[in-house]
Amino acid sequence: MPSKLGITANEITLFGAATLEVVGGSKEKLEQLYGREIDVITPDDLFAPDLFLLPGESALMNTWLLSRLEGQTLVNGSPVTPILPLRERARDLFSSRELEKACSLRVISTGSGMELELTLMLQISGQREAYPLVRSFPIKEENLIDDDLPVITVWPNISDERWRRFYIFCEDTKTGLTVDGYSDYELKTAKEGQQSVKYFTSERFPDLIKLIARGRQYGLIPVNMPAEAASTVTSLSVGIDFGTSFTNFFMNDGSGARRGALETRLLPLTLAQEEYQL
Repeated sequence: MPSKLGITANEITLFGAATLEVVGGSKEKLEQLYGREIDVITPDDLFAPDLFLLPGESALMNTWLLSRLEGQTLVNGSPVTPILPLRERARDLFSSRELEKACSLRVISTGSGMELELTLMLQISGQREAYPLVRSFPIKEENLIDDDLPVITVWPNISDERWRRFYIFCEDTKTGLTVDGYSDYELKTAKEGQQSVKYFTSERFPDLIKLIARGRQYGLIPVNMPAEAASTVTSLSVGIDFGTSFTNFFMNDGSGARRGALETRLLPLTLAQEEYQL
C-alpha cells in the first residue's frame, strides 16, 4: 500500500492515532484498539475465496458484469459466464451502480493457466486517485456449475426512490444453485405441483443477488439498476377499461389523458429454460 500511494506506512492513518506502521496490517490489532468505534473490513472480507462459473457465454441477464469483462472466460475451449467473486460484505460498501464504476475484470494468462483478475477501485480520504484492490482467481473446470440453471427474477423493476416492496423469486432447491437472503430480507416459500419456489421481500431494490449451493456461497449477481424517476408529478388520475378481449388503461397527470402500456416490470436474471420463466 505505501508503494502504491507513494508515502510511508507511518503517514497512512487508518483511524484515530493508529497508523499502518503501528498496526502492521493486522485486522485484529486495529479491532483491539478501535473495535467499539469502527467496523474493520479487509480485502479477505470482500473477495470470495473462489471463482465459480456458469455454462454458456451469457448465462446471466440484466447485469453489467460481462460489459466490465475484458477477454473471454473459457473451460475446455467452451465459453462460460463468471459469477462475480465477491462476498456479501461488499453490499455494505457498494451498490450495484457504484460497483459498476469501481469494478473491472479481465482474463489473464499465468504460468499455471488462465485466471480472472478482479480490480476494485476504492476512494481514500485525502487521496485524489482511487486505490486499486486486485485479486486473481484461477479459472477451474471443477468450479463450473453444471446443474440446471434456476429461474431467478426480480419484481418490480423500478427505482426504490418511491417504492418500498420488492420480490426476489427463485426455485427452492437443497442441492443446486439458488438465492440466499440478507439480514434485511424476509423469506417466504410456496409450492406448485412438484416445484418448490422461494421468494424474498426487500424494502430496497435487490441490486446484488447472493448465490449459494449446498450451503456454500458462490458469489454475487450485480443487477442493472433501474433509472430513477425524473417526473415531478405529485398526483395522477387513472382510468381502467376492462374489456371482453383486452384491458386498456389511461393516465392523466394534468397535461392530458394518454393511454398507458401494461408492463410486467419482471426482471429475469438467468437464461433458464424458457418454459419455466414466469
